[in-house]
Amino acid sequence: MTSRPAPSDALDETDPGHRAPARRFGGRPSRRRKIQLAGVALAAALLLGACTTTDENHAVDLVNGARRNAGKAALSTNVSLIVTAQAWSQHMAATQQLVHRTSLSSGAPAGWRKLGENIGYASTVDGIQTAFMNSAGHKANILDSAFNNVGIGITRDGNGRYWETQEFAAL
Repeated sequence: MTSRPAPSDALDETDPGHRAPARRFGGRPSRRRKIQLAGVALAAALLLGACTTTDENHAVDLVNGARRNAGKAALSTNVSLIVTAQAWSQHMAATQQLVHRTSLSSGAPAGWRKLGENIGYASTVDGIQTAFMNSAGHKANILDSAFNNVGIGITRDGNGRYWETQEFAAL
């Protein structure tokens, strides 16, 4: 049986004769470096996408106001749900189709026990909330005592229409 020598960057660093492998600067990045940079870029995009806008903060206030009026506890915002909601609102606005996600568990925070989703569009954020509260199913999600977390994503399309996704979770 033959063995292969260890790669040069896997040398024993405790060996006093060990020298770090030479690194190239200014050349093309290695595959590993490209993967690392892609991971950093993805994390930055997710964090930036998770930053809520004034419209999204207003929508959270509307949801929690409806809950307060019904004697329910306010929902906490959840970054995973916000990222998922924002991505879905952007998808709906881009396709101009009001459709639910096929798998609510995709992108859900770890440890979830129950999930729900409301989607809608209108000329204002308040108009969407009014429509939700006038719909038994949407209102049920907003007022469900089991839910304790929410993420809301809002996108405005080229026609000025607001597309909103509300993701709910019991954690």
